Amino acid sequence: MVTELFPRGLKKRYSSRFPDRNLHHIIPRSRKGDSSQFNLFPYNRESHSAFHDLFWNMRIDEILVELPVIHRSIFESNRDYIHTPWIDLCVLEVGSSKEIIRFEEKKDRRLEKDISIQWLGEKWETTFGSDSIETACLKLKEMMLYMIFGINMLDKSILFNNGNLAEFLEASPCTDERLWAFQVCFGKDGCSVHGMKSKIARILK
Repeated sequence: MVTELFPRGLKKRYSSRFPDRNLHHIIPRSRKGDSSQFNLFPYNRESHSAFHDLFWNMRIDEILVELPVIHRSIFESNRDYIHTPWIDLCVLEVGSSKEIIRFEEKKDRRLEKDISIQWLGEKWETTFGSDSIETACLKLKEMMLYMIFGINMLDKSILFNNGNLAEFLEASPCTDERLWAFQVCFGKDGCSVHGMKSKIARILK
């Protein structure tokens, strides 16, 4: 089994299965993320827009760590307006010195601004489909599955067949961000192929 990093017709194949979706860069391009099959997630357009309204250019690993604090800030606050300190994690890693300066100035303005709790709550629910942190974690793990399997997420004969799943992982071993995603989804010590199939099914449910 040969796994192409940039398979031909990737956008067309996703759009035929998932109409009206954008290809979301899981590691943002502004954070040195590429446009390979292992960094693209077919995201509902409205949800994709809300995701960036809420998190700007945070990386998925940063969001996962901060998620409980962000959730509490939005849904357990007794205030009508709050600051969004998680935006301080945003940084421009690709660009000229002038672009980086403008980015930092924009970030400072966002950090100083009072944001409506109602607006933040609506963005959260649009991003994840509910106000539940559990649902949000599952959505992030769904993105991680795309980091691990790429376009093969469209092929159940790979995801849920012991031999094909093992063959894929051998042909395309996970490194760097993909290894991190694998460890979050399947444990740092991994698990059996059967256990992987169960966890994939649970995330996609």
